[in-house]
Amino acid sequence: MSSYVRIDGEGADLVSARLSYRRASAGGRAGFVIHLTGHGGRHVVYVAAWAPGETIADLSGQTITIREPGPDCAANGRLFASLVIRFGRVTADRAVVSLDGEVEDLDPRSTARASFEADIRCSVEATVEPAHCLACAAPLAPHATDLDEFVGGTRVRLRTTHVTCPEHEGFASEPRHCPICGGTYDVSAVHSLSEEGVLGWTADCPNGHTYSGQLGEA
Repeated sequence: MSSYVRIDGEGADLVSARLSYRRASAGGRAGFVIHLTGHGGRHVVYVAAWAPGETIADLSGQTITIREPGPDCAANGRLFASLVIRFGRVTADRAVVSLDGEVEDLDPRSTARASFEADIRCSVEATVEPAHCLACAAPLAPHATDLDEFVGGTRVRLRTTHVTCPEHEGFASEPRHCPICGGTYDVSAVHSLSEEGVLGWTADCPNGHTYSGQLGEA
């Protein structure tokens, strides 16, 4: 059975979908921030939420109710007014997810709402956090900090690292090392575009990692 999305009874198949995740705690409980994206034709679904668990497989069978999704959950250019996420079987590489809720217009003066439902079969992958400074390859773990933010209406705490060490704060040249493994980039493997003080880049390291990012400030 293929993945599909249905808004006010009008349905369409989704061509592809992905669930990415990273560790985050909420209210002292271990868990994950998940980002679910799916698209097919003119249909685009994006959902961000927090779910409790020690491993990603712990999401299996869970039901997450989001009463105030805010801008973290949208479908076809409309925000969710309410959303229920039901996880089927979740493994390290595949997941089955059902969505039920209501979407509303972006216009705050509009009271129109439409019913929404979707059954999604998607790939699963962990978000890769930078582990090495892209300027000197120094380990970044000693400089990790906690970041509090709201995701899907839930306040979560994330462990985060910048792509450079404190010694190279403000570094805005082409990266020299892979943030994932610390390997040295070949000059020909780094592709960048600079505009108004901001450097956007994508690079492939000798160990097969691809990383993209932005350096500098506009």
